[in-house]
Amino acid sequence: MDTLKNKYENDEIFKQDFKQYIERIKDDERILPNLTENCVNTIEYFDGNKNISGIEIIALIYAERNMYYHNGETAKMGMRYPNRQYLIRQYTECFYRHVLMLTSKILEKEIDEIS
Repeated sequence: MDTLKNKYENDEIFKQDFKQYIERIKDDERILPNLTENCVNTIEYFDGNKNISGIEIIALIYAERNMYYHNGETAKMGMRYPNRQYLIRQYTECFYRHVLMLTSKILEKEIDEIS
């Protein structure tokens, strides 16, 4: 998430695109309110107004999935193509990192129970 925050802080075009992206998520009535709130929290975190738990990146990934699955919208999210590519790469890396962290915690617990 820090990589995304850094890009948001240092790339004005990405910042504009990302804010527009979050607005599209906010305006989609099919996305549950708690999911929308987690996505909006990302902007507040990037702007330095809020701490986050880590669930926000998963919320963004799920909102992306919902908008594609339900609307076919991701291709027209209003972001420039290089920024969309960057965002999807970051989502992928963050998702992998979360899965690996979760796997590590599960394995640690299993090892502790055996010991």
